Amino acid sequence: MPLIEFYIDYYSSWLFETAFITCQMIIVKPLMILKEKQDSTTIGRKQSTFSQLASELCGILFILQILVFMFYYDFSGVVIVRWIGWIFLILAFLLFSLSKSALKQHGAPEENKSWVFTKVLVQQGIYRVVRHPFSMGWIIMTIGLAFVSQYWLSILFMIIQLPVIAFGIVSEEKTNVGKFEAEYVNYQKSVPMVNLFKGLVRYLLERRKSSSSV
Repeated sequence: MPLIEFYIDYYSSWLFETAFITCQMIIVKPLMILKEKQDSTTIGRKQSTFSQLASELCGILFILQILVFMFYYDFSGVVIVRWIGWIFLILAFLLFSLSKSALKQHGAPEENKSWVFTKVLVQQGIYRVVRHPFSMGWIIMTIGLAFVSQYWLSILFMIIQLPVIAFGIVSEEKTNVGKFEAEYVNYQKSVPMVNLFKGLVRYLLERRKSSSSV
């Protein structure tokens, strides 16, 4: 039991770090964009407001899900489901870390602003594998939290978050096409949206092809 408690404490620390990154990506960034960008039509303003409210709701649910994970860890739950959940959490944290690293290194953030405010289309690092690694990590994370906790409230939070995340991905696709135009359209053709397996296979084949041609 002490060993299990140690692992819970250890992983809870980086879960809080993940929650902080998540807040930057899905709450702080949309708020700043909404503040700086005034849409010219009433429909546009309504769409932006709805998108922002959905992002804020999902971010709050995500943080609540982490709290549920910490205080309602079901030691009597299904063991295999719990370990699958831990694997999902580790994979999600890896995607979050790789996303942050790629954006900080290649995103050319605006002066005096956070690394989430990128000015260029990032296609390096994990973004060569999937177009939305952060959102993919978020999907895997919320499923992992529900699997590990195995508490009804965590499962409910997961069910609510998944369609909102999907809505956010579609919304971001439209925003990126409008912002980067043909460059992003070409990016869509070459890199899958969130299919991590397909993206990895494509990436490895490209690496193999490039290495054999040299």
